[in-house]
Amino acid sequence: MIELEDAELPNSGPSAQTTAVYDKMGLARRLGVGRRSIDNYIRQKRNPLPYTIAMGRARFLESDVMNWLTEGSSAAARRVQHRLGR
Repeated sequence: MIELEDAELPNSGPSAQTTAVYDKMGLARRLGVGRRSIDNYIRQKRNPLPYTIAMGRARFLESDVMNWLTEGSSAAARRVQHRLGR
């Protein structure tokens, strides 16, 4: 996991928020699934797992992943929710 300061905040002083950013392996560990599952979640047609490309690789913001889980509009998101006990 990488922690980055939110560069879009106008007040980036001592109270600046940090956002967790995961690579595929880090997110797989966080969700308790395999890396191949993360690839499948990205490719699903209904409610794909959101990601961005940074340094040529997929990166996942924790807030985006939590929103994806909360929506739970795909079977994959519901399975992960169940696994995490939510």
